[in-house]
Amino acid sequence: MRNPQLNGDGKLQHLLTIEGLPREVLVHILDTAASFIGVTGREVKKVPLLRGKSVFNLFFEASTRTRTTFEIAAKRLSADVINLNITVSSSTKGETLLDTVDNLSAMHADMFVVRHSSSGAAHLIANHVAPHVHVINAGDGRHAHPTQGLLDIYTIRHYKKDFTGLSVAIVGDVLHSRVARSLIHALTTLGTPDVRVIGPRTLLPTGVEQLGVSVHHDMREGLAVRRHRHAPGADEPGCRDRFFGRRRPALGDPAAGHLRHRRAHGGDEHPRRELTMTKLNLPALDPAQVPEQSITGYPEPYRSRVAGRHRRRLGDAAGLANFGVNLTRLDPGAESSMRHWHSKQDEFIYVLQGELTLVTDAGRQKLKRGMAAGFPAGRADGHQLVNETRKPALYLEIGDRTPGDGATYADVDLAAHLVDGKWVFTHKDGSPYK
Repeated sequence: MRNPQLNGDGKLQHLLTIEGLPREVLVHILDTAASFIGVTGREVKKVPLLRGKSVFNLFFEASTRTRTTFEIAAKRLSADVINLNITVSSSTKGETLLDTVDNLSAMHADMFVVRHSSSGAAHLIANHVAPHVHVINAGDGRHAHPTQGLLDIYTIRHYKKDFTGLSVAIVGDVLHSRVARSLIHALTTLGTPDVRVIGPRTLLPTGVEQLGVSVHHDMREGLAVRRHRHAPGADEPGCRDRFFGRRRPALGDPAAGHLRHRRAHGGDEHPRRELTMTKLNLPALDPAQVPEQSITGYPEPYRSRVAGRHRRRLGDAAGLANFGVNLTRLDPGAESSMRHWHSKQDEFIYVLQGELTLVTDAGRQKLKRGMAAGFPAGRADGHQLVNETRKPALYLEIGDRTPGDGATYADVDLAAHLVDGKWVFTHKDGSPYK
């Protein structure tokens, strides 16, 4: 399947995520950026590249620095820039995200720069706008922050020249960092042979090693290989301070900066964690000790739509074999899945916190705390949950593990089959996604 960020000629149409972009596209972006370095030193700090184009900065999240940076960049390229404070305008009057985009598109917008608290928001807009309109993701939920990732790798290349001999460690709260995800994808795509993530288990995504990184839970251990290979004496206090205390001058806000956030909120405890940290032994377990996972087997463009779904696999942690139990958190605007039904496996959900919208063939129903829904196997009624509120929702999902199951998707060109305990996703005609 063609990358939705690229047009038919393989050129960049939207910048939504670094994941999946070819190496040559990343190199072209970096080379193009390098050619503009001298503009800021001129008496007239402008070039006519975007003259006559209208750029709309749509920031649904509060951000002064990032929005100002985009505004300055667009103006130096001679674009007409319109900044909208969405939080006090259209959204407070009941307009949906796409209503806002439609209204602005009618004003002949050429580009939208979007920051949103919901993962996948930029993808949603990109799939909705006219072919001549471009979308740049300035950060969506915990999913991606591609422009910050590009700034990081531009700075690394400027000082280190080549990625193929580097060891790079990303330290801190990787689980909640959209910048860290973007940086990991950029580094591995550009051929960095040794990328590491270092942090407590509760602050690292389960399965992050599948992105091509090595995982370390101890700071000294995570940096030890680098000391042996590259820099004797790296355990001196000055080197440790660079990881734990001082802001790197040119790299913006990659994951290492989150260590300051941890200290500001009391050490290892993340402010968004609401579960206790009681030490228990099996068969009892503390859900807070079970790592959250945000990984999905969906191919794009569906993967981005569920990027705001985070699961703690309680059944697996308890050693259950015949059915699964997940404690699932759904971010504002996120979807639990594409609308589907199973051929052999039953499903059941119970809302613990917040409000969810249940979408089925019959329409939409609001599920509040204490409400539940069940989905019998073989009933051809596609279902999904959507968080249409401004707060995260928490629910339990329970399903059996009958072998030979399959999933039928009601609204999208997607089919799923359980093969040797793993889900395989294809087009409805059986052809694979690429």
